[in-house]
Amino acid sequence: GELIVEGRGGSNIVFSTPPYLPTKVVRQLMFARELTTQSIDAFVSGADGMQAYEELAEVVTQPGFLMPGAWVLMGCQNGAADVAAQAFLATGRFILHTTTLRAAVLRLL
Repeated sequence: GELIVEGRGGSNIVFSTPPYLPTKVVRQLMFARELTTQSIDAFVSGADGMQAYEELAEVVTQPGFLMPGAWVLMGCQNGAADVAAQAFLATGRFILHTTTLRAAVLRLL
């Protein structure tokens, strides 16, 4: 809510590479070096790795956050662009423009 209240109108583009690893993967791999300097939250996105995408989709669909026709570019793990895009498509407010190996590009209707 604060981002919208403090904003000067909607944005035309959002780019994000949120954390996308499931909790169990991070714990099994013991990201020891990285975790000594960064929070585990920098890597983990819930049990299935999709929580950050779902939360971001919820935020950017709030009225006033994005301008009509705005673009959302999402970074993701290799081969997961279609899955990452589903959080946005499920809102019914986006169309999928394209995907690559590590990114999804969506447009707000």
